[in-house]
Amino acid sequence: MKKIIFSLSLMMFTISCVKNNHLTRVEKYYSSGELSEIFYENENNKKQGKYYDFNKNGKISSIFELKNGIINGWVTQFNENGLLDQKIKVKNDKIVDTLFRFSPVTGKLIYKVIYGLKEDTLKTVEYYPNGRLKNETIYTPYNSPQI
Repeated sequence: MKKIIFSLSLMMFTISCVKNNHLTRVEKYYSSGELSEIFYENENNKKQGKYYDFNKNGKISSIFELKNGIINGWVTQFNENGLLDQKIKVKNDKIVDTLFRFSPVTGKLIYKVIYGLKEDTLKTVEYYPNGRLKNETIYTPYNSPQI
């Protein structure tokens, strides 16, 4: 029985690979049959382009851009209900810009972390549910907040 399920999974994986402009579309599935990932691979078998990750409940959990297997661009993550959770800009697998966190209830911005103010320094900004500023803190290389 396990061999049959593995064979069917392998067939579904193989069938879902479609070549387009030197990229191969790959779809992967959970053992229970739900879609788990969609991504593209280049001729060197490196992930390239948009990457989509799904929860077992079928809702999107993250979307990001890859170049030769390395994350470059915005990483957008969603909570288990499919609502926007956070966004962050990444270059060469490293955070290079602001991280935005959103309320799972209202979808409004509730928190952000600003990277790259100075070397090893970041700033956190919190917001009240009505959108007004709640708190700002700057962290130095020694992890001591400066207000």
